[in-house]
Amino acid sequence: MAKVLTINVQKGGVGKSTTVHELASNLHKKGYKVLAIDLDPQQNLSRFSGAPLTEYFTIYEILKGTADWEDAIHKIEPEMGIINYDVCTSHEKLFDADKEFSDWEDVYRLADELKEISDDYDFIIIDTPPKMGVLPDMALTAADYAIIPVEASAAGIQGIGQAVAKIEKITHPERGINKKLKVAGMLLTKYT
Repeated sequence: MAKVLTINVQKGGVGKSTTVHELASNLHKKGYKVLAIDLDPQQNLSRFSGAPLTEYFTIYEILKGTADWEDAIHKIEPEMGIINYDVCTSHEKLFDADKEFSDWEDVYRLADELKEISDDYDFIIIDTPPKMGVLPDMALTAADYAIIPVEASAAGIQGIGQAVAKIEKITHPERGINKKLKVAGMLLTKYT
């Protein structure tokens, strides 16, 4: 059963997509089977990975229930040399996710879908958009661990507080929707 990690903070430009890419690549080099999921409509991880953005279904169709994982996961063959982990790309339609997935139960969609492929991977790593909303909530609800990327700046410190507050809400002993979620750590991503 896969360990599910999310790289999650509500600040943009701190290196979430880069962190997912590097973490997925390095875990694969150590012999683990890794799936990276781009839940950010900006599609940075999708572009970093080199996966075609038009030939496959995306995480959007998975969340809508209109595609299967086998049609949405881009498996890279070693001889292709682009990336070395599997990836499920994002779609611009996720910019409207807060409107489209507005029912309270929608926060469980990703967790429910991941049950189908959890035994196929050692790690599933989820990239999230730089905002509060349903997509980061889906990732935190599905994850076993959260990694908070931190930029060494005053704004970066503010991002930590927001991320910790959100995680405390998600893991609340009485009202939390994912009590198993743990913070794996904070990762300094930029220093100037």
